[in-house]
Amino acid sequence: MKSPRKREGRCYELALRVMLNPEAETWTLVHGSVVSLSYDPPSRISHAWIELPDGRIYDPASDRYEAAEKWQAHAIIDQRYSRVEACRIFTVTGCHCGPWTDAERADAASRQWGQA
Repeated sequence: MKSPRKREGRCYELALRVMLNPEAETWTLVHGSVVSLSYDPPSRISHAWIELPDGRIYDPASDRYEAAEKWQAHAIIDQRYSRVEACRIFTVTGCHCGPWTDAERADAASRQWGQA
């Protein structure tokens, strides 16, 4: 997959793109918030990232890997999604990358594949 040049402000889209990879079966998509040092003063922003089974975090906006302990010091987790859950919600919401609302998650959970 071609690496996008402009990543800032696209974390939900980029994280979901990562989750579409067949290798992502054991990865976890996370929606939450982090303290961004890009702002002066640093500010809490909504964010999406990937938790890997080896304990690392992949941040698609910065295209970097970090140790989970370092990441967790400034992150608040709102929701975690498996690859299947993320794909289902993405499809049910009409291809909206997130963050997803309680209603969108409930709608996706109540449907079966192949039903409108």
